[in-house]
Amino acid sequence: MEHLRTLVVLGALLTVAFGSQCNWEYEKASVTCRLRTIERTGLDLQGAEGASRLDVQCSELILFESQLPAQNSFVRLASLSELKIEACKLLQLPEGAFDGLLGLKKLSVNTRNYEWGAGKVLELQSASMQGLKELQSLDLSDNNIRGLPEGFLCPLTNLKVLNLTNNRIRATESLGLAGKTCSGGSEVQTLNLSYNEIMKIPENWGVSRLRRLQHLNLEYNNITELHGEALAGLSSLRTLNLSYNHLETVPAG
Repeated sequence: MEHLRTLVVLGALLTVAFGSQCNWEYEKASVTCRLRTIERTGLDLQGAEGASRLDVQCSELILFESQLPAQNSFVRLASLSELKIEACKLLQLPEGAFDGLLGLKKLSVNTRNYEWGAGKVLELQSASMQGLKELQSLDLSDNNIRGLPEGFLCPLTNLKVLNLTNNRIRATESLGLAGKTCSGGSEVQTLNLSYNEIMKIPENWGVSRLRRLQHLNLEYNNITELHGEALAGLSSLRTLNLSYNHLETVPAG
């Protein structure tokens, strides 16, 4: 059947399979697109127009590369406030990947590339986040990311939550904060770096510039050294989790 519509009355869930890549599921203002992979030609997202939340879920059974076009993938979805891309095996987020999402407040990209192989890394560009001035929460967990490029956070002037859990970050210099001269990222209040490969926390690392930071998670890394002045400047810090590392002593203060 070219058009298939199924209405589940008790769950108020409408499922629609059109002749496009997505199998659509609708529930109130939330839309889910289920598909095998994201093709180079992009997504036909007409079925998500007017939605406030979109979940793009690729098949967990298929370990083939997905690709986000450089521009205009989401330009028709100006009403979106939340976007989640899950289990799509992306190797890069191109510049302007989210152009048009001017009101987006929450973005999650979770490729689970570790299921594909240790060398399958999600590469980020300095301008991958351009145009997302209203973004408040960014979840980039489960991507095999090795670092954030300089300037990556610059467009994100309203960012409050940054989740980089379960990646392959080894050095704090790879967080895109060390040489940052822009204001983007300065408003972050929660930073999650757990389940990475960080080995030491030096003095004057980029995170120490985040004056509004309240919650810092560093558990399950390989940290053996914490400089005595590493937390200097974090006057708003309330919680610090350093559990399951290799620290023999923690500096007083």
